[in-house]
Amino acid sequence: MNKPRYIALCFLPGNPHYEQMIEGVLDFARHHGRRWSFLTAPESLNLSLLDLQGWNGDGVIAGLNTAQEAALAGRVSMPVVNVTGTLARSPVPRISVDNEAIGELAAEHLLGQGHRRLAFYGLEQIAFSRRRQSGYEARLAEPGLKASVLLARDTFRAHGYQWLDQLTQLERWLGAIAKPLGVFAVSDYRARMVLDACNKLGLRVPHDVAILGVDNDTTICEHSEPTLSSIARNSYRAGLEAARQLDRMMLEGAGVADREVTIEPEGVVQRESTDAIAVEDARLREAVHWVHRHIDQPISIERLLEQVHVSRRWLEYEFRKAFDLSPHQYITRRRVDKAKKMLTGPERAYVAEVAKACGFTSAKQFSAAFRRIVGQSPSDYRSD
Repeated sequence: MNKPRYIALCFLPGNPHYEQMIEGVLDFARHHGRRWSFLTAPESLNLSLLDLQGWNGDGVIAGLNTAQEAALAGRVSMPVVNVTGTLARSPVPRISVDNEAIGELAAEHLLGQGHRRLAFYGLEQIAFSRRRQSGYEARLAEPGLKASVLLARDTFRAHGYQWLDQLTQLERWLGAIAKPLGVFAVSDYRARMVLDACNKLGLRVPHDVAILGVDNDTTICEHSEPTLSSIARNSYRAGLEAARQLDRMMLEGAGVADREVTIEPEGVVQRESTDAIAVEDARLREAVHWVHRHIDQPISIERLLEQVHVSRRWLEYEFRKAFDLSPHQYITRRRVDKAKKMLTGPERAYVAEVAKACGFTSAKQFSAAFRRIVGQSPSDYRSD
C-alpha cells in the first residue's frame, strides 16, 4: 500500500543548488507515485536535524555540516540521507558531488586560459574543501605547478562579523602574490569575496586576477561585476539519487542503501571573470583568440600559421610552454569543451549536429576525440 510519508528537508532551500536538489527530490516522488509530504521550518525555512528531536516522521534528507548534527543522525531511528560533503565521514548514507573532480575541472579551466600562477581560496577543516583542493593541486602538479593557498574558517552557524576580518586577510594574501593570477575559490560566496578584495586593491578582473567559483549560483554570478565563472554541481541529479536512497531505506531498511554515492559535476560555466587569455606574448595571444573565434570550423595548423605569421616550431614551443598542450591538442580540447556544453544544454542537440558545430569533420572523429579526453562517449556523457 502506498501510504503517505512525512519527509523533512534539513538544509537551506534558499541556496540555488539546494533548490535544484529539491526539484530532483520532488520529481522522484512524482515519477514513482510516492505520497510524500515535506517538512520545512516556517518563515525561515532553515531547518537543522537538531530541530527534529521529538518529531515522529518517516525520513530525512539533510545537510550535515556540524559534528552535533552528525552525532544525532547516527542515533535517530528514522532513515537519514546526507547531501553534503562538509564532514570527512558521514554516519549515514551520503550523496555528494565528486569534489576532487571539481578541483580537476577548475585546474583544467584556468590552465586552459594560460595561467601559470595559480591560487586556491578554501575553508579550514571542511572535507569538501580539502577534496577540491586535492583535485586542483594534483592536476596542477602534472605540468609541475603549485598553488598558493589561503584557508579561512567556515561560517556554518557562526554569528557576528567574522567574514569582515577574513576579507582583510584575503586582501593581504592577494596583494602579496605576483600577477596575472588564476584563483579557484571553494564556492561562489568565497569567489565573490575574492572579487570584492580585488576591487578594493584596484586589481582588474580577469586581466590581473581570474576568478572561478563553485555552485553556479546565478544570484551571485550573474549580478556581480564582472560576472563570475563557476562550476555547476549537478544538484538536480543529486536530489534524484538522495530521494532514491531514502525511498529504499524506508521500504527495505537502512542497511540496503549505498554508503557513499558521488555525482559527477556538470562542468564550468564561463563568464567574464575568467574570460581572458593569460599569456604575455602578443603573437600567441592572437593565435589563441583566432582559434576561439573559429572553433566551429575545421582548423588546420597550416591555416593558423598563415594567420599569425610564425613558424611551426615557434607555435609548438609557445603553446606547450603556456598551456602544456600542442596547438592541435589545445584546439581539440576547446572543441570538446564546447561540445560538453551543447550535449547537456536545454536543446540536447544530436551528436552529429554537435560534431559539426564544434569544427569536427565527422561524428566518428568527434566521438573518438571526446572519448579520449572525457573518458566516455558523447551519448553516455549526455545521459549522465
